[in-house]
Amino acid sequence: MSLDCRMVIPLLVAALCGAPASAAALSEVVSLDRANRGTVRFTHRRHAYELEVECSRCHHNIARIPSGATTCKGCHADQQHSGLCHQCHLSNRDTGYEEDLARVRRELGRDDIPNRFKAFHNLCRNCHHEVNESQNRQAPYECGGCHK
Repeated sequence: MSLDCRMVIPLLVAALCGAPASAAALSEVVSLDRANRGTVRFTHRRHAYELEVECSRCHHNIARIPSGATTCKGCHADQQHSGLCHQCHLSNRDTGYEEDLARVRRELGRDDIPNRFKAFHNLCRNCHHEVNESQNRQAPYECGGCHK
């Protein structure tokens, strides 16, 4: 039996953190408020359940949970990559960007880390372009479609 990370991860986090399972449920909407053109209200639950986007499509720092996994390593294929998006995908508008980027590159042993703007735009816009073309959908592609 294959476990679905969209259902297991919140329960794992709750168990490991001592929080009730309901507190770790998949968020309906995630507000990305660090964007200069306005907040992006990402419909997390809709993308995961209704649109059936695989967790690893966006969360590149996790792998499929192997059957019977009960620890953090069940999700995090490489513990170096645990954390929030903005911890590695830095904003090139922030003071100290070059120094912080050099630190992240050293910590991860990688040079190909896109800044936050490129990471989100490549991920979201490329996916929306794909589904618009292949499934004849109307996923937002222009700035005002996501930024409010």
